[in-house]
Amino acid sequence: MLEWARYNRGTLSQHELHATGTTGGKTLERARLTVHRFLSGSSRRRPAVGAAIAEGRIDFVIFFWIHSSAPA
Repeated sequence: MLEWARYNRGTLSQHELHATGTTGGKTLERARLTVHRFLSGSSRRRPAVGAAIAEGRIDFVIFFWIHSSAPA
């Protein structure tokens, strides 16, 4: 994620960025980007992100997850 953020820094820097929890916030900060962080913890984070989208404060969402190559 850090490599992606650094590679796309020019584009990302033209937008108001929000990130969930510690990992997202620290990653964007390491890429030297300004980021508004949501509270940590899924019970607080999910409603906050959903509300921001519903209120029109966020108009694009990118999710990162770890892909497991292990068979299901």
